[in-house]
Amino acid sequence: MKKTKDKYKQHVRNWKIARKILSPILTRYFSYEFELAPEIDGNYLVLANHNNNVDPFLCALSFHRQMYFLAGEQ
Repeated sequence: MKKTKDKYKQHVRNWKIARKILSPILTRYFSYEFELAPEIDGNYLVLANHNNNVDPFLCALSFHRQMYFLAGEQ
């Protein structure tokens, strides 16, 4: 159980660092504008139709909390 909590804390820390670094780069490079999503208590599921490999990360910039991604190739 302790190991799972440590991994979660590491994911949150990595997300905060990556968001600070990548947000200005990705928004400028792709001319991408976004609004911050309202704070959501509990778990949530985001469904999106992605046109390229960067879209999940661009979508994730709208959320404060870190996200886990599930992708498939059909």
